[in-house]
Amino acid sequence: MSPRDMEARRLIEKNNLGIHVDVDDLSDIKDKLMNLKNLDTSGFYGDFDISVFKRDNQYKKILPYII
Repeated sequence: MSPRDMEARRLIEKNNLGIHVDVDDLSDIKDKLMNLKNLDTSGFYGDFDISVFKRDNQYKKILPYII
């Protein structure tokens, strides 16, 4: 649950990691909460490797640019 322009929303949707609820849209909040029990979560995460989000891996990507 966050504003629509958050990077977390884009990551969630791009990687099918869950659902996003727009905190600034009351109808979206109501709709998503009312439909939670019917939500098919079987595709969330799947075989997605979340290690790409670990700080150590992120540091390895940017370290060559700052040394």
